Amino acid sequence: MSASAAFLTAAVTGVFGLIATGIVTSALNDWLHFYPRGDVGTALMTVLISAAGGVVFFIFGYVVSSIVAGQPGAGFARAAGISCGSVLALSVAVLVIGRSRADVPPKIDGKELALAIELRPPTGFTPPQRPDESTTGINVLPANHRTLLFGPLNHYRAKQVDGQWTISTKVHLGTSAAEKVLVVRLGPDTTLTFALPLRAHPDQRDTEWSAWLEADAGPAAPAPAKKFRLRYRVRGWGRTNEDFEAEEAQKAEAEQSRFDALGVHTPIAELLPYTRSNASPKHVTAAVQLIVSRPNYVDEITALMVGDTDKSAVMALEFVAQLPPPQSALLPPVAAAGRDIARRIRETNANAKAGEDYPAGADSVFQRFNAWLPAVRALRQTSGGDFTPELGEILKLSRLRPETFLFTDFVRRKASQAMKEWAGAEPLPGDLPAP
Repeated sequence: MSASAAFLTAAVTGVFGLIATGIVTSALNDWLHFYPRGDVGTALMTVLISAAGGVVFFIFGYVVSSIVAGQPGAGFARAAGISCGSVLALSVAVLVIGRSRADVPPKIDGKELALAIELRPPTGFTPPQRPDESTTGINVLPANHRTLLFGPLNHYRAKQVDGQWTISTKVHLGTSAAEKVLVVRLGPDTTLTFALPLRAHPDQRDTEWSAWLEADAGPAAPAPAKKFRLRYRVRGWGRTNEDFEAEEAQKAEAEQSRFDALGVHTPIAELLPYTRSNASPKHVTAAVQLIVSRPNYVDEITALMVGDTDKSAVMALEFVAQLPPPQSALLPPVAAAGRDIARRIRETNANAKAGEDYPAGADSVFQRFNAWLPAVRALRQTSGGDFTPELGEILKLSRLRPETFLFTDFVRRKASQAMKEWAGAEPLPGDLPAP
């Protein structure tokens, strides 16, 4: 066998060994849980082990070529067949042994499982509100210590009823070990251990809540009123409708708590989010009443409309568009907002580079004009506003930079249409038609 054939045999064996090592390593990790599944470090470790396997089997292929070289009928095909076949046989043997010792995640109806948990601390204990993941969490630890399954303790899933806290969470049930414990960490100074009497392969009976378990406190057991209690049940792994409903309910409850904390002295900028179309009708009504009941609310709204914060300016203009008539007091502020938009277009035009289609400041103009035009329409209909001087100036300035996408495609087109409707001004040839 020639030197080139020996090298080719070694290369083929090395590549085959690299692939086989990667497959075996990944399978063994899934079965024996050497490293956490899905972790970046695990992926890197798999790559490094696979590369090492490729090197080892490259050398093995070269050695096989040397041994086969002196035999009758020696050649590349025979040497490669022997070396790759040996790699395959070794890989299958390792997989068979590994599978026999595997800790395979249990399933119900073909679906992997999660362990839903409710933890009830003793009265007087307050859960951490912004937990540190390095000191809080929950682990499922089998007696064989080969599997470590982690789940977070989410502060927003803690609720209090009649002074009693309950913390809910879930963790992937990735072990079929017969003996398991739950380790719950509630901060650097509170670690709890619960014996988990859950069968190795749960069934439908385990989908119901268990009895309440008490934490193992060792010889110095606390009084019953000072004990932590926990219950669990098995459910399908992944997000369910129940998860979404619970999270939405929790978010709504938290939002209501924030809203209840608002008052007459709350800045208008903090009230405006509750007047938007996606807020609940109850919040909209209450927030609008809080705003308009202030004697100087027009001045505050004006400051927001022409202020530096785009979001606040947009919300203030949207607020004007939805107020019931009459709102003549808001005519000057909205006119001032129109002049401010024109000023921003001038600055954008002056600072834009030649041919620049998305200059700095264009997005701010787009957002503000998008909210200003509906406010203008509403005030024209309900309070007799004009606004054509401001609109005409905006239109004239938007024509100066035809390469600016947001000005040409939106501001210029919308302003041209409104000027024709309100003042009878015909669009110029460069004004885009309605889509």
